[in-house]
Amino acid sequence: MSPGLSRLARGARRAGFQLVAVVAALIAVAVVLVHRHGATADPDTGDVVRVGVAQGASIPAYVRSSQSRLSAMPAGQSGYALVSLTGYLAPGQLVPVLAGVESFQVYARVPLPNTQTAIEKIPVDRIPDDVIAGMNTVAGERAAQAARTGDRVAAAEAASYRQHCACVYAAVVRAPAGTLRQLASRESVRVVDPAPAVTQLDDAVFLPPLPEQKDIAAPPADDAPPPSVTPGGD
Repeated sequence: MSPGLSRLARGARRAGFQLVAVVAALIAVAVVLVHRHGATADPDTGDVVRVGVAQGASIPAYVRSSQSRLSAMPAGQSGYALVSLTGYLAPGQLVPVLAGVESFQVYARVPLPNTQTAIEKIPVDRIPDDVIAGMNTVAGERAAQAARTGDRVAAAEAASYRQHCACVYAAVVRAPAGTLRQLASRESVRVVDPAPAVTQLDDAVFLPPLPEQKDIAAPPADDAPPPSVTPGGD
């Protein structure tokens, strides 16, 4: 890809991320209410429930609110929860972390330095098999995009997912309150955000913080040169 086209491609990615940020800002008030009172239906969108942290919101405040609501969850209650991790894990590393809970989807991105990469939601049932299968699917999609556009970031993402990278940073699970509290104490778990208002996953939007977000939820920097790609690779 020529330097001009490369700049346009990176600009398009930034514009896409900025659009997401604008949309997230519009729902920030609803998500602040989520932090204070638990997952709630968004009055502007009917039955949609948002769980997680909006762009521009405080990460420490979100963590404290989630911990408080998890502690207050009745012992006999079961429900969905958003599990945010302290770092990016490979499929096999998820096995001990998510043992004993039902897993429904994981969130992944390739953590390239100072590069905004796409966030992927991968449906799962069996860990790690379904994560691996999902990564293979994403790898094919990114490879096709790279072949079509010459986008070297897409090519790097394809190569990482094909190698079943350490790219997963969150999961949506379901378990009884006691099990969720045990899950929150496991190594690699940053916070477990209970979502008792979620009854159907199709009616929920999950917004887990990225591991590198420490203070404020904000898009990662996107000022790195396009990554090099091994000749002959996707």
